[in-house]
Amino acid sequence: MAKFGGKASAIQINIASTLTTVPQCVNIDHSGGASGDFESTTLDGAVGMTRNMTGYSSGGTVSFEVFLDSTNTVHQAITDIITTPVTNAWNIVIPNATTTDTDWAFTGAGTEVGLAIAVEDGIKMPVSINVTGLMGYAT
Repeated sequence: MAKFGGKASAIQINIASTLTTVPQCVNIDHSGGASGDFESTTLDGAVGMTRNMTGYSSGGTVSFEVFLDSTNTVHQAITDIITTPVTNAWNIVIPNATTTDTDWAFTGAGTEVGLAIAVEDGIKMPVSINVTGLMGYAT
């Protein structure tokens, strides 16, 4: 089984119908999607607690952090989603052993942008995106 480093991974945002790589990204995290279930134990049931599936799944949250360049047009496009809220297409690019990368495409609804300033670090912008629907996992 192959193991790959994070180098060459990227997150992309849809700008003017083109997936554009977000520059100066230092990390990407997908909190994970989840299939929904509910507790279904009844008072007249057996000893074991039971759970059933709801038939729904959640896409989770994608977060990433960049070294902020407030003059960069891609960084500005991300903050524009805060001032003018829209759902937007995103993509996580994952390198693999073949010549084509694996893409996890998703639609984001609800974006959060912050600012992180520390004495011994560059100025960073943490970004968090709620996935609407399901992540486009490579299967």
